[in-house]
Amino acid sequence: MSEKKRALKPPPSEAVLRELADLAQVPEVERNFYYDEILENVRNTCELKELSDGLTKEKSAKMHRSALALQEPLWDLNRRAAEFMDKVLNSKSAFIVFSRISGQGTEGLKEVVDQIARFFALLAGKTPPRPPSLGPSQRKRGKSPGGRRPGSIYNPILQDFIFDIWFSTKRAGGKLSFARSPVKGKPQGTILSAIEKLAPHLPDDFVPNVLPARMLQELIARWNKLEAQYEALEAETSGFAGANTAASSKRNTKSRRPNN
Repeated sequence: MSEKKRALKPPPSEAVLRELADLAQVPEVERNFYYDEILENVRNTCELKELSDGLTKEKSAKMHRSALALQEPLWDLNRRAAEFMDKVLNSKSAFIVFSRISGQGTEGLKEVVDQIARFFALLAGKTPPRPPSLGPSQRKRGKSPGGRRPGSIYNPILQDFIFDIWFSTKRAGGKLSFARSPVKGKPQGTILSAIEKLAPHLPDDFVPNVLPARMLQELIARWNKLEAQYEALEAETSGFAGANTAASSKRNTKSRRPNN
């Protein structure tokens, strides 16, 4: 275990939270909710960063690589191999020998290995691997699924922190801006000011002096995609409910008609 212990930083004060809410134009009625969201985000980020620093980088990186080396071949099982493994895992003797993973076949095994890979990704400060429920990414020739080994993306804890700031602001009815400089492509916008206000309450050196514009752009694109999916789902659900209501009303009208 690492012997280095970071001093705990004080949480953002009410004044800082108020400045942040003013910057994000959060409506007054939503501010208490917004403050709680931001405080929880800062607290979770500090805890995750402390966990990721609990092992030496060499050990955590080695365990992370080993977990991924076990996980990736499970994506590539052909039908015959998967059927054989299912037969072993679902056999009566497996309940005794493999009590933790038997009974759910290869899908259960993938879930277990995914949890292990996610655990060591956290300790190594790497991006969590693609969950089994999403299925395998399209493999590029000569490379791992998705073109690169999962976990190679820049600082996942920082990414989650920034994404949650953007997400919480949207949920509270506020707005943060982001753009890239047309000249040098540097990041611009109020999202940078929001991160700057919270940086003193995060672990030392957690927020880099210059945030990668591409990372910010990808995070906001991810949010926009999720928002579009949510709106589409809401519209579909609303349309389904409306159709059911109309059908029910039509049936009730028919049932109330007098018999001739």
